[in-house]
Amino acid sequence: MAARNIIRFLKKAEVSFSSFDTRASGACEFHRQLSATKTRAINPKCELIYSPSLHGKSEPKIDLLFINDKKETLTVPGRDIRDIYNDVEYFCSQIESELEAQGKSMD
Repeated sequence: MAARNIIRFLKKAEVSFSSFDTRASGACEFHRQLSATKTRAINPKCELIYSPSLHGKSEPKIDLLFINDKKETLTVPGRDIRDIYNDVEYFCSQIESELEAQGKSMD
């Protein structure tokens, strides 16, 4: 699932990593893709926050708040962007299933 599809399900995304940490490439790429102009235009209400952390003091992480007010925290040291998207896509598919059960749609 691309960033453009994921952002539709988000109220808030907080990405925390050190730019000097080699294990943070997935978190950095996740933030970069969500902050792209065309992606942000899909859901301008989504709050995207970058919190720099000290190198070696904490692991790269992504805190997500979805449209159904469910919170998820992904600790992502050394994880590829595709792995991160697979996890987030799973949460998004759960929300989409809930909405379909209620007779609602994301469109």
